[in-house]
Amino acid sequence: MRNSGSRALWKIVSSPEQSDLVKYLERHEPLATVVSDRLRRFPLDRRLHGGGRVHFRENCGAVYQGPGGFFAPFFSGYSPEDLHAQAALRRNFGAFLRPRTIMGAEAHVEALTALLGANPRTWVNYDLLSLSPPDYPRRMPAPRDISIVRPRPDQWRSLLQLQIAYEIEEVLLPGTRPAPEHSKTSLIDSLTCQRVLVAVCQGDVIGRVATNARGMGTDQIGGVYTVPSWRGRGIARLLMTHLLADLAREGRRASLFVKKDNTAARRLYDGLHFSFVSPYRISYYR
Repeated sequence: MRNSGSRALWKIVSSPEQSDLVKYLERHEPLATVVSDRLRRFPLDRRLHGGGRVHFRENCGAVYQGPGGFFAPFFSGYSPEDLHAQAALRRNFGAFLRPRTIMGAEAHVEALTALLGANPRTWVNYDLLSLSPPDYPRRMPAPRDISIVRPRPDQWRSLLQLQIAYEIEEVLLPGTRPAPEHSKTSLIDSLTCQRVLVAVCQGDVIGRVATNARGMGTDQIGGVYTVPSWRGRGIARLLMTHLLADLAREGRRASLFVKKDNTAARRLYDGLHFSFVSPYRISYYR
């Protein structure tokens, strides 16, 4: 780990196995799940060519800085009034101060936005929710004509249109068009590195659910999507209970973030006993 000028200030982590950081992220999940996932899955790269770097201040916070943006789970020890610490963190960022996105708890995204001095083009507000294994609902039995399947990475072609439809409805900003090659890459990565379940009826995929970040002890769920003609029949709830049953066997916590105006999703997660953790935000810069 390289010292940034003071033992009490922000440092750039040089090893993903750095024990203080791992313990710190584990304590602060689900807010830190995305950072934990990046630390586990991607190489650390000071030049930000193929990986990211983690800025860490013990008992204060951690920020993952990647080629595409920042994941910013500041915690209780972080103070925007601590100008000395802020200066150390900004120096660590170096010349890479034009992010595509910043995501994290709303207050922490706002703090990092102020530190960078760059106003976002737009942002989307969510609520971060979580659920622990003792409160997981029972796995619902699937109707006789529906199968719950865990697809393999080589089956991506049968799922690509579902992936694109999900991105258009839940991920992309209004007026933004999907890029099929990007959708393909994202889908294959998900099938390879995440836990994905799909509901199949008479050979047609009618819904899916997946994790999109796997932390130290928490799995963040995303990609919950049901094709329009099957909505209102409990497919999303069916898939969620099967995924949560898988996570329960491993003793892992679940989290997700949901748009504030998505009333249908909120009814689903309320019914599954998810509880509120924090306002959450993704800010977009370009």
